[in-house]
Amino acid sequence: MNGPIPSQGATAGAGSVPIADSRVLAAALVFTTLCAVLAFHQPSLDLFPLYAAGRLAAEGSMAQVYVFEPASGIEVTTPAWLSVAAEAGHSGEVFPFVYPPLWAKALAPLASGLDWTGFRLLFSVLAATAAAAAIALATTMWAAPERRSEAAALALLISPLGWPVFVLFVYNQVHGLLLLAVLLSWRAADRGRPARAGLLLALAASLKLAPAAFGLYFLLSRQWAAAAWSLAFGAGLLGISLLWAGLDVNLAYFEQCARLAAGIPTTLMNQSFTLAFAELLGDMPEALGAAPPPPEARALALGVAATLIAAAAMRHGGRPAAERRLRLQPVLLFALQGAAPMCWLYYFMLLPALALCLPGRIARGGWIAAAVIAPSAALSVSSLLGQSQNVLAPFLTTGQVLLVCAALVWAPDARPALRGRTAEVSGAESA
Repeated sequence: MNGPIPSQGATAGAGSVPIADSRVLAAALVFTTLCAVLAFHQPSLDLFPLYAAGRLAAEGSMAQVYVFEPASGIEVTTPAWLSVAAEAGHSGEVFPFVYPPLWAKALAPLASGLDWTGFRLLFSVLAATAAAAAIALATTMWAAPERRSEAAALALLISPLGWPVFVLFVYNQVHGLLLLAVLLSWRAADRGRPARAGLLLALAASLKLAPAAFGLYFLLSRQWAAAAWSLAFGAGLLGISLLWAGLDVNLAYFEQCARLAAGIPTTLMNQSFTLAFAELLGDMPEALGAAPPPPEARALALGVAATLIAAAAMRHGGRPAAERRLRLQPVLLFALQGAAPMCWLYYFMLLPALALCLPGRIARGGWIAAAVIAPSAALSVSSLLGQSQNVLAPFLTTGQVLLVCAALVWAPDARPALRGRTAEVSGAESA
């Protein structure tokens, strides 16, 4: 495998977002406006836990933040949480706070200074902006060099119809911030800026623990300095959390994580490989709570993810920069998330953007893109019309992710002419 991509002259090659392009700016504005409006007018079920945890932290009640018991259902029912919900006027389900205590403390000033409406408005705009930036950045990292601006603009216009993106804003999730940090981290590493790469990945891992696994990209591409900086910054952020929130609260967070990991949610929103195999291997309860999966299901999920990642690294790790990014990064991103027992649908918010990068890059890329975008858009439209998604929803996205990952690993390039032209562009960028 090649070492880190040299920084000289690599600005375009490492996936710069073409913000000067009027098409991208216009598409980003449309995306941000539509998605912010959608998020703000939804109950914001996944955003409320951040507000509630911030309020509890501001009131000095950190001991009440990590009290969720998955065995009792999907909601937090303790008096402290219900009191915050009643005072805020939040009428939807009260989901648990699943983020590290560092962020409860950091959000305390906002949660205490804003009412629930103001908090929701602020984060609706922030989440939509971050998601737009992540989609544009991912597309320019993975699309053919000669059509990055066109692909970014198209992805921003089409992605809101994608089922994972639609669900992201129905629940008003901040997952776009996390993925943006991961992509910026990978781009910084490819540009020869290991300290920045390490800081960004550590920040993503401080929002949720799972992104720490994305540091595997640094190891597969032999970017040892970026990996070392990630560990250093991660340790520093953990130290800040311990000093700020205290040892007991941090231990309570990890204990809640262990309770969550003991079972898997059996809802349609969970598109985990583990749940898909569990359904095939045995009877999983049709309930909204979490249930322990068969041990074989976890093993199969991890095996599939490991096979995809290892095959992508072995087959494409030594290719030119632009081709390596397309063939390795999405596989790593999707396979690691899919292998987790809890893999919410919006974890795959970059799937529509990736699908639009495939035509002209891999054989039958257009057909694969259609197989991803058409059914996904149908689900979004049916949801807007108030119709049930039960016919198409179960494991649709899981299947699409496996299809795209397998194609990225094993499908040949689209045609020799494009392969030669892409190699020339990539060589010039990395020179």
